[in-house]
Amino acid sequence: MDIEKIQKIALTILGFAVGFGAFFLYRQSVLRSEIDATPIDGVVVADAKYSGELIKESLVSEKRDISGIIRNAEGNTLVVEAEMVDLDKIDAQNYFSIEGSLKVRKSFEVAIDNETEISFMGGRSAAKEDLKTGMHVGVVAEESVYEATRLTADQIIISVFENEE
Repeated sequence: MDIEKIQKIALTILGFAVGFGAFFLYRQSVLRSEIDATPIDGVVVADAKYSGELIKESLVSEKRDISGIIRNAEGNTLVVEAEMVDLDKIDAQNYFSIEGSLKVRKSFEVAIDNETEISFMGGRSAAKEDLKTGMHVGVVAEESVYEATRLTADQIIISVFENEE
């Protein structure tokens, strides 16, 4: 092989390596900036404490469902114990990997009215009489679960098992 051909091949390889390295460094900086300024509810924030406050506000205003164990079932009222995110311990960095230490147990009084839809998981229709102490249920309420302990159920979904606790 002639020297000029070897030089051209070496320069081409070197050009590709430099180009690839520059692209890699650029992508790393873009990814780093995306991690440092994660959009939350359409707002880009870089301050974790401020991001945590936005997450809390969103949970308080929008979270209307709980999942928990029926501790008491009488008449048109259930007492449901659920685990929820503890707002006092939350910030943007730990919210997306919620551990048990970020949760708190809370009891809710759940009112059932004529508008409440009750079903078993899977969609089969159920009645108020099917709700028993010890069952695991999901409740969708009219109120924010962070602003009330008495909820009016729009929907109750009964799991197919009773909790062994």
